[in-house]
Amino acid sequence: GIAVVAGSGEYVNLSPGEREQVIRISVEHAANRIQVIAGVLAPDTRAAVSSARTACAAGADALLVLTPYYNKPSRAGIVGHFKDVSDATDRPILVYNNPSRTGIHLTTDDYLALAEAGPPSTGAPAFVGGQWQDANLSLEPWGVEIARL
Repeated sequence: GIAVVAGSGEYVNLSPGEREQVIRISVEHAANRIQVIAGVLAPDTRAAVSSARTACAAGADALLVLTPYYNKPSRAGIVGHFKDVSDATDRPILVYNNPSRTGIHLTTDDYLALAEAGPPSTGAPAFVGGQWQDANLSLEPWGVEIARL
């Protein structure tokens, strides 16, 4: 798939209307040949749910959801964040871990807590300090697939 309005700066530098337009145009041009994964990079759960719903309405096939930034929720808060976004949509969620931008580093235990909570995650990209970390060996027994974007 292709990720649009995600972590390369376009999400934070576009208005909500512009993000929706980028998703719609991307979906139109992808024409069901490839999945469109829309970024959901919000500082709080309410904004993330709103962005996720907008992305789904614009035709996104999946959502790349960042941990909340600025706020530093507990593990229960992080699980609640992803579960609320998941419950608000019918699309697969990719958990986006980017601690250099959020101040939160998701651990294997966090991913396991997310998997146990039951959001329909299809993968979990983990970006740390310019290097990808692959947790496949730790998470495979729990059915969590790690994607590299």
